[in-house]
Amino acid sequence: MSDPQRFGSDRAAESAWQEELKDLEARWFAFLDKLEAKMEELCSAALPELRALRCDPDSQQIYLRVLAGVQGQLSRIREKAYETHDAKVTDTWYLFRSEIEFTNPFYMTGNAFRDNCDERYHAFEEAYLNWYNLLRATLQDNLEEEYRQILEILDSARESFCCKQCGAPISVPPACFISTHLACPACSTQNTFEPGSKARELPFIARDLAEKRVTPFYQAYQQGGRTDALYRRYLRARYDELNRMLPDLREHHEMLYHEYTASHRQGGQDNG
Repeated sequence: MSDPQRFGSDRAAESAWQEELKDLEARWFAFLDKLEAKMEELCSAALPELRALRCDPDSQQIYLRVLAGVQGQLSRIREKAYETHDAKVTDTWYLFRSEIEFTNPFYMTGNAFRDNCDERYHAFEEAYLNWYNLLRATLQDNLEEEYRQILEILDSARESFCCKQCGAPISVPPACFISTHLACPACSTQNTFEPGSKARELPFIARDLAEKRVTPFYQAYQQGGRTDALYRRYLRARYDELNRMLPDLREHHEMLYHEYTASHRQGGQDNG
């Protein structure tokens, strides 16, 4: 649909538009039906595996990789819906507006087409968010307990860390949840602090726990018109939680906060 004069007369134009809008609406609905079926097939198969991996202490890295892979596939399905809506529904609506006068009663047919397609798109978004939340929920089982256990592991490792050369105690910074080289204050020997595989998960656990704790702020953003002000309030609450849990990473968290708020203002959507 590119030539505004292709129909020859108002009556012919209206008839052609009637058929085109009807056909496009049907194809759009069928397209989203297929995408929703793909999401259901993907997530229904992945959720039992993710829950089983999450319950196995020795499979946490595998769990995180599988989760990231499934979320990536889910996001690509969502992007396909967004791109198609933009290319088919939105572009067709703008072209319709350029050909049919606002005062023409037939203009309401175009309005109905846009509203029906957008309503179906919103239903697809709800389906996407439902699957996304179910995937994320596999992360949130016993997050508070996991966070507490990791802190206990780290505290124990820090308190017992001594120089391998002279046996003098070595102070370990709180943010050491990865392998870190530290010099002995007594003999200057370099020692490697190994917090253990469980402690390496602390940033990921803290991130997901912070997200869980600020769920009401995110819900307020979703239900309040998805405004910039509500998004900033949600992000501020999330990073305040992270700063409380991981205070030594405050500078990094603040950098992310400003990046996400800036990208949200530019993109007009949730990039956080």
